[in-house]
Amino acid sequence: MKNRNLNFAFAFAVSIAVFTLSGYGQMQKRTTTKTDKFDFGAGGTLSVVGAPIGSIKVVGGPSNEIEITATIEIEAPSEADLNVLALVTTFVLQEATGRVSILSSGTHNKLGDKKAWKKFPKTLLGLPFKIDYVVRVPRYCDLEINGGKGDIDISGIEGTFKITSAEATAKLNLIGGGVSATFAAGT
Repeated sequence: MKNRNLNFAFAFAVSIAVFTLSGYGQMQKRTTTKTDKFDFGAGGTLSVVGAPIGSIKVVGGPSNEIEITATIEIEAPSEADLNVLALVTTFVLQEATGRVSILSSGTHNKLGDKKAWKKFPKTLLGLPFKIDYVVRVPRYCDLEINGGKGDIDISGIEGTFKITSAEATAKLNLIGGGVSATFAAGT
């Protein structure tokens, strides 16, 4: 009797999942690239709050500027839904003296343009998206990185590093400084 109830529960769960996904039909993907570049003195702090899914690569160099390249991938059931998601899936900069924060914006939070969120359809909340960052920074700077699920790669930087991630394959090729890192899962 227990086995029969388990089979019925499994069949019911599968049919609900198929029904839910069939409402979306074939998911469409769109990939865009967003870049930004600005002056940033050596010795400052860069903070990156990554998306729930996506990689973060930070590379040190000789110039006193930050160069951000973000590859943003969104998925939705239609072209119109992709257009709505594209308005809210991006990154936002917060600048202060000696500190720059890169904050991922998407359906997991409501950062960015408030006008875009006013008429945002609730049916699009929770759709998958991914943001992969490549950030070039001065060789001497401090880093604070909060990642979700994705690779973390840091190289050519000397400073203090605080890194947290839910799941990552991390590669840290540092010149010097102190590291405090917490990874829930990964290598």
